[in-house]
Amino acid sequence: MFATPALCEVSLVAEIPLTMLAYLAGVIDGEGCIGIRKTRRTGSFKSTRYSAVMTVGNTSRLVIEQLIAVFGVGCVTYRYPTKTKRSCYLWTVSSLGARHVLPMVHPYLIVKREQAAVLLEFIDEFDSFKGARPGKKGGQMVSPDELARRDRLYQKMRSLNRVGPRHGDRARSDGRMSIGVTAEFAAIRRSAAR
Repeated sequence: MFATPALCEVSLVAEIPLTMLAYLAGVIDGEGCIGIRKTRRTGSFKSTRYSAVMTVGNTSRLVIEQLIAVFGVGCVTYRYPTKTKRSCYLWTVSSLGARHVLPMVHPYLIVKREQAAVLLEFIDEFDSFKGARPGKKGGQMVSPDELARRDRLYQKMRSLNRVGPRHGDRARSDGRMSIGVTAEFAAIRRSAAR
């Protein structure tokens, strides 16, 4: 991992071209994950912890460099190759870093638009930074109402990010794994052209 405190903090960046924001939103849509992490209460932690996180993994270092250069925030991890996987870079932003990035890309997201909205709601109403000692980020007990709010959003995010068949997916009775659907997409194209 090569992350320095400077890379993990929000920094001011110059005005970003809309085409670049749209491109990077596509990268986040296709290669990213927007989620909420939950860590159970252990040891000195007074309550269950929830944290906002957004990641993008890619085998291209150039893509990850572009995310850092444009947004000026994030930590980068290098994952070594295995017998079955190529090496890759993982760009991660959490909490305030995600709050910095998401409003810029949200208008251009398609696949992860709802996850982004949930994460923004989670961050914007997050209480733990309020009332902390200077230089500290929390440490106080979280109210039962706040824990319930965080858990509700965590469960909603889990549902949005769930893998596998979803309600309404239909399995083929003949055992086929795929079927041509070009005609459906042609109809969509025709209706969009009107």
